[in-house]
Amino acid sequence: GGGGGGDTEGSGQHTAYGAVHLVLGNTSVVTALCEAVGVLSSGVASSGTITVEPVAYNPTWGETAGFWNLTNAGAFRGVYARERRAVQGRCEETYATRVSPVGAPGLVTPLGDLDIAVPACTAEYPGWDASAQPTLSHAVAVRDGVSGVVFDGAVLPLGMQLKDTVGDLVSQRRLPRAKLSVELWVNLDAPAPGARSGGGLVGAVLRSPGFLGKGWYLAYEMDASADMAVQRTATLVFALATVGGDQEGRGGLVELRTSLPLLSLANQWAHIVATYDGTHIALYLNGELAADPLRACVAGACGDVAYPVPDGVYVQSEVRVTVGVVKLHLEDLNMRGSLALLRILHSALSPAQVAAGATRLAIGLRVERCTPGSAGAYEGLAPCAECAPGTFTSLAGEATCVACAAGFFASNAGSVLCAQCEGGVLTPHLGATSADQCTGPDWCATAFHNCHFAAVCIPTAGSFECACGSGYVGDGTGCEVVCGDGARVEGEDCDDGDVFPSDGCNASCRVEPGFECAPIAGAGGRDACACKLSDGECCVRSYGRCLAERGRECQGCFEDFSDCLKSLYVFARTEINIWGAPVEVLDYNPPAAEVDAVAWANTEGALCDPALLKACNIGFSACERHAESLGGGGGGSAVGR
Repeated sequence: GGGGGGDTEGSGQHTAYGAVHLVLGNTSVVTALCEAVGVLSSGVASSGTITVEPVAYNPTWGETAGFWNLTNAGAFRGVYARERRAVQGRCEETYATRVSPVGAPGLVTPLGDLDIAVPACTAEYPGWDASAQPTLSHAVAVRDGVSGVVFDGAVLPLGMQLKDTVGDLVSQRRLPRAKLSVELWVNLDAPAPGARSGGGLVGAVLRSPGFLGKGWYLAYEMDASADMAVQRTATLVFALATVGGDQEGRGGLVELRTSLPLLSLANQWAHIVATYDGTHIALYLNGELAADPLRACVAGACGDVAYPVPDGVYVQSEVRVTVGVVKLHLEDLNMRGSLALLRILHSALSPAQVAAGATRLAIGLRVERCTPGSAGAYEGLAPCAECAPGTFTSLAGEATCVACAAGFFASNAGSVLCAQCEGGVLTPHLGATSADQCTGPDWCATAFHNCHFAAVCIPTAGSFECACGSGYVGDGTGCEVVCGDGARVEGEDCDDGDVFPSDGCNASCRVEPGFECAPIAGAGGRDACACKLSDGECCVRSYGRCLAERGRECQGCFEDFSDCLKSLYVFARTEINIWGAPVEVLDYNPPAAEVDAVAWANTEGALCDPALLKACNIGFSACERHAESLGGGGGGSAVGR
């Protein structure tokens, strides 16, 4: 919700306008109230009765183009019937053809039913027993406890196909174009030792001599020629053509191949997924990526899938979506094995969705919706998990459990509804698990608290507190920058942890001329400043810092330092060890006047850091020949220890 409004002068009333999106699972009455900081709650407004109409089941919420469950033979339907064909020398059928049931129903409608591709002349296929009138039910067999349709060249010599052509499906936007996923559960027959085999699983493709191919297909190859079983291999192939990869109308299939151990694919149920996300094609086996994704075009935008639609030049006839067989270069590549489930989607399944789909073998691939109070990651289908406390689902077939809204809670696992807090009191957050959390809203999670931008909002029961963050002081509703605390924040150019001058960062946390400041790693935002001037100038600034630390303003720092240094030279020449270590003075002739050592120690000596003076003295004496000329700086290098 939300919105704005206006006060009526003198009325003390305020009108807010907003909207809220509700998802209702049953016939309901909606109640609402409004709360704001420092304002009494509004009265409770109630809607009339809202009736929720039943929603048709769609296992993928609109992304599935086709979904066929071949494990449920009882649902097979449809009839194919025609008179016998007896054309001497061309087709001489003995019986009329009648196949019932002929197809598996589409669980979603866009692509329709999946039917047997009945031969135009059954007499040409010895495996087709026309006297027994084979049906799709005759092709069903159970392998490893899971039922599926067997493709062995007998009942299904031409595989299965969709009734409508690719051209019609594309023009009616029923085939995936911008993105695509193909998902199958198959149990493929291994070739005999020493032999090779292969076949097409599903495709909407045309590839012929001189034509680079349009559409897409999924196929496999098996090689059992190696002597040792562990050396035998299988290959999955996913090929797809895009508009961006088309070569002057001749198409351009891009092929992704992945080699696998034969034992990982043959003679067992395998979950295979191929995806196109608008840029790359990918292959998954049993919930895991089987090969690195491959660009579906050489360069640029790949665009939509390029389907083989008749164009009068390269595509002369209609093409169909086929299952269990793929025609490439005028040759039918027939699958050998069983197919249990097939889905074609308008989206690219995510790795998490693919992984969830791969777990479904444990339930025999049953297509069952999760009941209210539970959810299934595979588009709301089994296997399902009970919703945790604080979450719920009110409808069957939900992919995820939903957190209870503010003002509601769910104490038990498997909840189908959340209970409302008494009196319409809100909870501090979504997903409350008990009535004890009905303490009021978490104002910190809303825009209604009045904490300063530099403050931390701390939730309390039904209210909140504000506390200024690091680098600031104040009551939390107002916060000011603290210069010199070692935490650079907005409004400061630097912060070195103090307010002394002449060290690069002044008392206003501004960088001083001749310095560069940067944060110290792991120091909580404290800066270190480096002097970029000449050695002499940098040393004078260090002396100014020395004075400032001892309470003296840096007025005439250079002159003070010069006097101190000249006295220091005198004592060094007379070998008076004031700072704990002797200092060598290079080529210096002291003034004739005597210097009072006691007076110097009580004044300048007490203000100067001996180690600092020692370093500066060595540096200055190396580049300056006379104390009186120190004001000119120097070109030598300061030597410090």
